[in-house]
Amino acid sequence: MLAPALLEVSGVEFQIVDQPRVSEKPSGGERTAVIIAFVALAAGAGLAALLVLVGTLIGGRTRQVRSGVPGRVRVDVVTAPSTPGK
Repeated sequence: MLAPALLEVSGVEFQIVDQPRVSEKPSGGERTAVIIAFVALAAGAGLAALLVLVGTLIGGRTRQVRSGVPGRVRVDVVTAPSTPGK
């Protein structure tokens, strides 16, 4: 009862002109879902590989910048006498 009253108040008319068509070539299905899943997994793996590559390149550069010395650093250790005062 309420729906027809609302349509009268709003002044909007609804009219169905054509019958819905039956699609000749159905869309969707298992094959389409598998293709979409494969593409999503491949894209995710590619993005993960890119992230690891960029992180490795940036990590190597920042380590060298922080230490200030590329390569190995030599440290000499001098032992102190074990008895005090000698």
